[in-house]
Amino acid sequence: MANPEDRLGDRAAIKDAIRKYHAALHAVQTGVMYEMQINPNPTTPKHLLTGILGSLIEQDALIHVLARRDQINIETTDPQEVRLLVNMAFVAHAALVTVLINQGVITEKDYYEALAMMAQREKGLYEERLTAHYGKPVTLG
Repeated sequence: MANPEDRLGDRAAIKDAIRKYHAALHAVQTGVMYEMQINPNPTTPKHLLTGILGSLIEQDALIHVLARRDQINIETTDPQEVRLLVNMAFVAHAALVTVLINQGVITEKDYYEALAMMAQREKGLYEERLTAHYGKPVTLG
């Protein structure tokens, strides 16, 4: 049985990681807004759908997408279909995380710390691109 003090330490670490994740997520949201003002193309439904489909197909996570990938027209796919694909990406991610935690491969603390780290990395990528565009240091959040 785990030491209760270890679980309290894990809870504090998880809470801190979630705080870092939310801060980075807010910064990324700001970065997206600035990039959309510079070049809105990557955030058009066509580009978003292309990215989502590519990610899902790479994961081989969605039989639905794989079976229909030749039928999906990126130019005419309606917003409901795009939303479905976004939701399914979330479902695939949640399923994988659940299995990894339940099988003891990772801990909940590991997951939240990695989530915060990757969100901070994404924030850094936006800061780099915006710094290059504006020619002076950009710090988000």
